[in-house]
Amino acid sequence: MALELVDSTLTVRSGSLTSPLAANLKQKYLEIWGQLMNVSKAQEILGFLQSSGSIVGILLVDAGSDSLHMAPSALAGGTAAKYTGGVAVVNINTPMTIKGQQIPLGVSLLHEVGHAKQCIDNPGWYEGLYAKILENNVRAGEGRVTSERDNFVNTSPSVTSYKGNYGGKKIVMAAAAAEWEKDFGNGPRRTLENDNLAKHEKPVLVEMRLPYRDDYFNG
Repeated sequence: MALELVDSTLTVRSGSLTSPLAANLKQKYLEIWGQLMNVSKAQEILGFLQSSGSIVGILLVDAGSDSLHMAPSALAGGTAAKYTGGVAVVNINTPMTIKGQQIPLGVSLLHEVGHAKQCIDNPGWYEGLYAKILENNVRAGEGRVTSERDNFVNTSPSVTSYKGNYGGKKIVMAAAAAEWEKDFGNGPRRTLENDNLAKHEKPVLVEMRLPYRDDYFNG
């Protein structure tokens, strides 16, 4: 089975998550997936997962976490080790809103399952970006982002060696900041998320005739 409901506590490296839906879990899951039954792109993605040989956990929650995909490296082993495609977490109380319109929860699930497909399709690329995202989250939580970016820019050879006017130096500094952003800040997340939008979420939304987004941070 490609997709498997997580009906108990899931242990992850940062703690644990528990689905609170108990007896209603399967019914809610079928209701959410049912929103995509007639969407050919969603069925194509599901077909890929079913033929991949990997298992993707599906964890429905109503609090304690946003919707997200946990890569296999984030799981703590034990029973969680079987989820070789990671775990898609969907918060049933926080559906997406795009351009002012609330989007069906099925698309939230599809988005996170899209990440699982990315992970299965290209695990080295996915896990590499995932690790950078986690590292950058720590930087942000510790308030180090601004100072580290400023230090990178101010010590960049292109900036320290620049002899021109101040306006030109600002352009060089902006380029250095953009270079920093590729590996730090929102760069890795934008790469991962926008690939998922383009390949999975957007085609589904277009087929459903719903608003879509091209950039994860400007939706």
